[in-house]
Amino acid sequence: MNSQKNNKAGSFLFSFLLGLSWGLTILSIIYMFLLHINNTTEALIFSFLISIPGFLLIIFLENFILSNQKLQEIKKQTKLLEEILNKS
Repeated sequence: MNSQKNNKAGSFLFSFLLGLSWGLTILSIIYMFLLHINNTTEALIFSFLISIPGFLLIIFLENFILSNQKLQEIKKQTKLLEEILNKS
């Protein structure tokens, strides 16, 4: 029971960080674009460059969340298989 509570807290934390990463990435892109609005090419280049760390963090967090979900599914399947094995 305690591991389920920790799993939910961790899941909430990483989902929150993922949303925060998206928000900060979008805000930084808008800020850079508005900062260099006079030169459209420069604005696009700087907006792209400032978005790279945010997108890398988003990819990292998505990968972590998917790996955690996969681990939880494997644990459930292992428990079910052990129950089937014990019944036989």
